[in-house]
Amino acid sequence: MRFIATFYFLLGGWVLAQETIPQRSQAQAFNVVLSLYNDENFHALVPAVHTFTKTFGTNSAYQSELKYFEAICTSRLNQKDAEQSLSRFIEQYPNSSRTATAQFELAALLYRNKNYQRASEQLSKLDFSKLSKAQSLEARFNLGYSYFNLKKLPEALDQLNFVKGSESSFGPAAGYYAGYIELSTGAYESALRDLQQIEKQASYSAVVPYLIAQVYQKENKDDEVIRYVASLAGRTEIQNLEEINLLAAEAHFRKKNYQKAIEGYNEFLKGKSIGDRGVMLRAGFA
Repeated sequence: MRFIATFYFLLGGWVLAQETIPQRSQAQAFNVVLSLYNDENFHALVPAVHTFTKTFGTNSAYQSELKYFEAICTSRLNQKDAEQSLSRFIEQYPNSSRTATAQFELAALLYRNKNYQRASEQLSKLDFSKLSKAQSLEARFNLGYSYFNLKKLPEALDQLNFVKGSESSFGPAAGYYAGYIELSTGAYESALRDLQQIEKQASYSAVVPYLIAQVYQKENKDDEVIRYVASLAGRTEIQNLEEINLLAAEAHFRKKNYQKAIEGYNEFLKGKSIGDRGVMLRAGFA
């Protein structure tokens, strides 16, 4: 029979109507489903897929696409069977053009659930060349951050270096964690370069100064510590401000600028009944 059912999309809902229309309506109906996916309207996509399958059966040319849409919906709507649905699609349709994206979505799901061990395993299996540029950068950041949480710092840095400096929304965070890793592993020149770049970002301008001051201190550049800390004067939003001022006080102490040192020590020790013994001894000496 060449006459079949078709869809109408009315007021955000699905209506199934019987009409005498040609077979090409199946493609037209699928395009409506596809548009919901492209618009990321996952709440509407779920009933749309079910209605399409009910209308045209499970043997349509679009079956693998529909199964993909179902799996993606379970993930984006945080349903309990999301992992199983994505894994099932990947297993059943290994040659689908959607498989790489489903693998990416599965890895992203594990990452969102903070299962960093399994996320890193899944992310490391991805063929980045089959992902969009945005997906590739997100996946590399997620892999880098997963390695960071697993204390695999060299592996984390390799992935973060792909992302830092990019126009991706993950670029600034990648630069921050790359700088943090470089500081902690003694790569001070690279750390300073990355942290100075990230300091320009509003979301990191308050947290990065402490790390930059530490870089100068680790490099034994007392003049740079003093100069940099002085440049932060009046910026009360900066995090770890007491510790930053302590770094400056210690730099002044090493340079035998004792008056400046004692000012910094007093500021750091203000309100503290017990402090670092070494700091208190140097403060007393100054």
